[in-house]
Amino acid sequence: MSWILDELKGLSKDKRFITFCEEAIDLLGEGRVVEEFGELKYQMHTNKIDHPDRYLISLLKKQIGQQKASISIPSKSDKSISIKDKPHRILSEVIQTELAEAKEAGTLGYLSRCLAQTSLPHSDLKLPPGTIYSRDTGKLKINIVSTDTNYGIPYGTIPRMILQWICTNVVKNKSRNLSLGHSQSEFMKIINLNRNGRDIERFRKQSLSLIRSVISLQYTNDKDIDVFNQFTIADSSYVFWNRKAPDHQSLWESTVTISEKFYNEIIGNPVPIDLRIFHALSKSPLAMDIYVWLTYRIFLLQRSRQPRVIIPWICLQNQFGAGYPNTVRGLTNFKHKFLARLKDVLSHYPLKNCNIEDIGESFKITILHSLPASS
Repeated sequence: MSWILDELKGLSKDKRFITFCEEAIDLLGEGRVVEEFGELKYQMHTNKIDHPDRYLISLLKKQIGQQKASISIPSKSDKSISIKDKPHRILSEVIQTELAEAKEAGTLGYLSRCLAQTSLPHSDLKLPPGTIYSRDTGKLKINIVSTDTNYGIPYGTIPRMILQWICTNVVKNKSRNLSLGHSQSEFMKIINLNRNGRDIERFRKQSLSLIRSVISLQYTNDKDIDVFNQFTIADSSYVFWNRKAPDHQSLWESTVTISEKFYNEIIGNPVPIDLRIFHALSKSPLAMDIYVWLTYRIFLLQRSRQPRVIIPWICLQNQFGAGYPNTVRGLTNFKHKFLARLKDVLSHYPLKNCNIEDIGESFKITILHSLPASS
């Protein structure tokens, strides 16, 4: 059960209300419901709200209405509140229109929205145990800290490949319980990683670093309400891989159980990507980040019908430039590296509907034509 339901039960014990909230969480994602609950608490603090449960229903109805859902709020004689014809997430639906070829080829994958907006370190930053790694987009801030002194902050290609695999499986199978196979080599093959000696050792360390990390997200929503969410990647894991024999088939299947909060983050905000492009760029973590970010950023422009966006290079450095010092030279070096990796991305990801350019102190994306707005 979602943790937010425990909070919502304090508003009303009416089973119809709880059922409605469960369906709203399923449709909108936990994060959106938490935002509207925050709005309710703000209104209760500043105004008299006679029926908080009804007020929250009205807030959630508005959000659902924007996603093409029809919702029925019955009279007291009715037994339930139901949401009918649940649509796909708008984000997923619109981007998949442009990823129809990937879907047909069976190479449609997913990442959560927070992972499309921010990034893990590209290399080992040599951070002392317990140090918080942080990236800030201006609207979203992500903090990562390791819970085990034997493992640091996950970095590089491997955790990105694992996160993509986790998000894709969660979206497709709607399950928090994931199989890692019967050997380390088997799982590495599943996520399309080489199985040479160097990669095998790196894989074990990076996968355990990722699973044992805590991630917190801080952002301000459209109502200027500060939202904070913290979660672990996994609640539990049982890994029976043989350290000395990665090809050894264990009698037991290794498994990992994704935390409920991370599961809801993925389900509520999936960003579709073409796995062929994602894997082709796997020699460069920065290129992987740029591809996913461009996919998401272009969608936002199309959806808002804004013709262009101009992003200062200093903001992109704060977002993706971990390891580059906050100096003029550091910014210059980051910009040079970003443009080089962008060239790699565009060799696999030709942009048919937009133009991108370096305009000195900023990076500019211009939409040449937009997708039809949803009616």
